[in-house]
Amino acid sequence: MRRVEIPAHLSGINDMVFSSDEQFLFTAGKDHCLMIWTVKERESTHQRQNENSLPWSTELLISTEEKKQQSEKIRTLKNEIQENK
Repeated sequence: MRRVEIPAHLSGINDMVFSSDEQFLFTAGKDHCLMIWTVKERESTHQRQNENSLPWSTELLISTEEKKQQSEKIRTLKNEIQENK
């Protein structure tokens, strides 16, 4: 298996999951961004037991309140950086 690094998220990745057809990769970053990647080359790593089963997924969303809190923290940190210049 070949490892490829592509800079995208501003910080680490919290979670990632393939779509059920393995054509897309979803990454959720610590920067609260969801990125959707098209898979060009793929080597199946698993087989679905039943084509009628629900697709695999993980929780990728955050609440509006959490997003507001994170935005406020970022705003505060940016202000502190400006004050310390």
